[in-house]
Amino acid sequence: MIVGLVLLGLGFSAVADGAGLREGLEQQKPVVELRELYIENATEFLQQNYPDHAGNHELIAVLAA
Repeated sequence: MIVGLVLLGLGFSAVADGAGLREGLEQQKPVVELRELYIENATEFLQQNYPDHAGNHELIAVLAA
C-alpha cells in the first residue's frame, strides 16, 4: 500500500508539472488556489488512469494535497 501511495505521489508530481502549478508558483498565487488546482488536476489524472477506483478519485487527491 505504501508503495502504491509513493507511485501515486510520483504521478501527482508529473501532473503538477503539466497542470500549470509551476506557473502558479511563479505568479505567486495563494496556496489555497494552488491546492485547489492540484486537487482538480490530480482527480482528473486518477479518473483517466485508474478508472477501477470510481468515486475515490477526489478523496485520494485531497489526501495527497
